[in-house]
Amino acid sequence: VTAVTCDMHGGTSTLLKLIAHQLSPTSGRVLVPEHLKIVMVHEQPLLFVGTLWRNLVVASEYVGAEEPEEEEVWQLARDLGLAERLVGQKDLQLGDSGQVIGATDRTLVCIVRALLARPNLLLICKPFSTLDRADSRDRLLRCLATWIAEPTDGPQPGDGRGTTRYRRAVSRRILPDWMKPRTALVGVSRQADADAFPSVATFTQDPHQGGLAKCTLVTKNAVQLLGERLGPQDSGSRFTFWPR
Repeated sequence: VTAVTCDMHGGTSTLLKLIAHQLSPTSGRVLVPEHLKIVMVHEQPLLFVGTLWRNLVVASEYVGAEEPEEEEVWQLARDLGLAERLVGQKDLQLGDSGQVIGATDRTLVCIVRALLARPNLLLICKPFSTLDRADSRDRLLRCLATWIAEPTDGPQPGDGRGTTRYRRAVSRRILPDWMKPRTALVGVSRQADADAFPSVATFTQDPHQGGLAKCTLVTKNAVQLLGERLGPQDSGSRFTFWPR
């Protein structure tokens, strides 16, 4: 779990959108392994007209997975801090853009939905602008740590069967879910929030030419971020993200 900070206005959101392939750089390259399944939670929660339940589990339809069990969904919602009055309310109509529930709960619904999609790379853009309950940050960090450490199905690369299949998959660039890493990048704007994370990636702006100039990563886990110039004056530069 890594906090991402940037010293320029809007830079954190822009960086996460670049990694998610929602934006293209004006120059340079953003390299993200093609086999990773990426899900992004935006700063402004994206909900649609329909029930609370459908907003929570709709991702399973798009990833070809079975709809999760009710107990799993509501437990995750509780762990993240969803208002207790909403837990179990499957048929609650959220109205236009989820306006019948508060901003904090709208963000939590989006995070639950993203985690249930079981991505390899989860990007969350400035969640603490709306997660304003006293324990919101601690709850989110605990849930992300649990999600990353969650065991996956299938043989692991450490056993003989897993090692053989792993090498074959790597050579063919086909990696099943149990071989892929899980990483969360969370954009934050306050230093107090960043200090609570086990690792922090800080990006700085080039004062002369603009664009992302430097990345400094302080980490205690197995995430690697490599940053070189990514700006309008250097078309040969690149930003490489490779979780391992």
